Amino acid sequence: MGTTPQFPAAPMASIDEALTHGRALHSAGASTEALDITCQALKHDPDHVGLLINQGIFAAALGDRATAEAAYRRALALRPDLAEAWNNLGNLLSGSHGFTDAEAAYRRAIEIRPAYGRAYLNLGLLFMDLGRHENAANAFQSASDLMPDSPDAHGNLAAVLIKLRRCADAVSACRKALAIDPGHAPAISNLCLALVELDRLEDAESSYALARSSGIESAPLEFGLGNLYWRRGNLPEAEARFRAALRIDPAYPLAWNNLGGVLLEARRPIEAEAAFRRELDRDRGTPEARWNLSLLLLGQGRYEEGWREYEVRLGAVADGRQAEVKLLEPARPDSPYRLPRLWLGEPLDRKKIVAWSEGGFGDEIQFARFIPMLRQRGARHVTLACRRELKPLFEAGQLADQVISKDAWQDTMADEYDVWCPFLSLPHRLAITLETLPARIPYLSAVPDRIEKWRPRLAGEGLRIGLVWRGNPNHDFDGSRSLRSLSMLAPLWSVPGLRFFSLQKGLGEDEAASPPPGLTLTNLGPEIRDFADTAAIISHLDLVITVDTAVAHLAAAMGKPVWILLAAKGTDWRWLTDRDDSPWYPGVVRLFRQDRTDGWNNVVTRVVTALRQRMDSLSG
Repeated sequence: MGTTPQFPAAPMASIDEALTHGRALHSAGASTEALDITCQALKHDPDHVGLLINQGIFAAALGDRATAEAAYRRALALRPDLAEAWNNLGNLLSGSHGFTDAEAAYRRAIEIRPAYGRAYLNLGLLFMDLGRHENAANAFQSASDLMPDSPDAHGNLAAVLIKLRRCADAVSACRKALAIDPGHAPAISNLCLALVELDRLEDAESSYALARSSGIESAPLEFGLGNLYWRRGNLPEAEARFRAALRIDPAYPLAWNNLGGVLLEARRPIEAEAAFRRELDRDRGTPEARWNLSLLLLGQGRYEEGWREYEVRLGAVADGRQAEVKLLEPARPDSPYRLPRLWLGEPLDRKKIVAWSEGGFGDEIQFARFIPMLRQRGARHVTLACRRELKPLFEAGQLADQVISKDAWQDTMADEYDVWCPFLSLPHRLAITLETLPARIPYLSAVPDRIEKWRPRLAGEGLRIGLVWRGNPNHDFDGSRSLRSLSMLAPLWSVPGLRFFSLQKGLGEDEAASPPPGLTLTNLGPEIRDFADTAAIISHLDLVITVDTAVAHLAAAMGKPVWILLAAKGTDWRWLTDRDDSPWYPGVVRLFRQDRTDGWNNVVTRVVTALRQRMDSLSG
């Protein structure tokens, strides 16, 4: 057996000797002895800046944050121009979640030394932890400019660029990192991940093969391979790669999260939930795992916990209170809207509240049902702030005392209100469960003059059916939830007595203008100005058949029968699981779910059968 190295703990002959010996001990892994020697020396010279900085470094290494912070702050009080000390203090504070003070420390270091690349790198890491990805990208770009030979600077820049979906730039940053260090595993993984996101799957596979041929075995490499196989739809191999990453590094960031995503797609929800929770056990601040867990819980109707986890979309959360609110649509690129105090669910007691819409149009329509409940909670005045396209519709619904467009909001208006609440936080603040879900249908209606405007366009005999076959192309799962073309619905025209009207806007609208031969279709899309027009059209229809879009929510909120075609992959949480109806829209929504293996053909066949049955019932 070997012997444990012994280090002298006697006082040093001089301060310089204490400095030198302390650093040597710390480098040898003997931080306790190094700290002891430094503390003894400080008794002789309590204001020696070098000793104080060493004390901070050694105490931080031992996990004694209080001693380390006190040492750094004492040193900086004596020498406020020490950029390295400010940087070290920032590292200490960021590790203890003192995010605001950590940012200030890093910025002070950079102010003192503008070319301090390491401080920029650490500032970027702090922003990454906070989810402030644009800020992180700027900091990492500065770090890579100042430290062109640092693979970590380029590699971290690549990681945040991927999160910002600037994947072509991420590829460039990865290649710079790998030119410096060909074995830099995070850069290899991020290069492949960026190539996967760019749908350059062959290039990604070649990069992985090159990395493997060089003998590299790492958690980042296995993690990246898992993402590649996941994108290819090879769920068993993706699962195997994520598990391999976890065998190499059980704490590898997001490996449990992505494994959970694969398990969920493979319809193994119990295992998926366990994986998401393992990721959260690793680091409670992991937003991706909290987000995915929230979607799983909401999809199962476990609303109490699901709504709570769903709050992660707003930003940092501390002790059940929102420490920082991250709005999806800031008024200006460099500044969020100024709003009053965030409502956390306390009694409103005659307060004036503004409910702030967020998410997509479908989210706004679906969650508008909660607005009247704010009056029931005691609010004396409720303002609904929405996107301008929905303003006429919400005004007609009379859900709030006032409806305003978000783009008309002025920062000074914040002083007119007591509190505010984001739309998608309303069910959490109102403690909504599946059993208490407000489902009074209809809660929206068309504007009367718009109804009359559209009446002539839809007059005539036959069952009038509105169609939407494509959704928002920017949606993460649009590739699976939208139909590739109008022609996929061609079997619907085999049912006699039907008249079809296109409600399609944007992508797919050109197909409605020139439908395939034999598909008689009235194209209304170019004439639709806003959702008030869409609502007026729906009021004249007998049925709406649509993929998962805002039109589905609008038709259902108006009490109009709506048949929704749902993809197996990426099915939205709000439609729950294994149901063909919706408690959000009882009696009006019918869900036609895609089996994971049957594509859309079987779904369309079932819709045709249902249409025939409906026509038979009308004629009988």
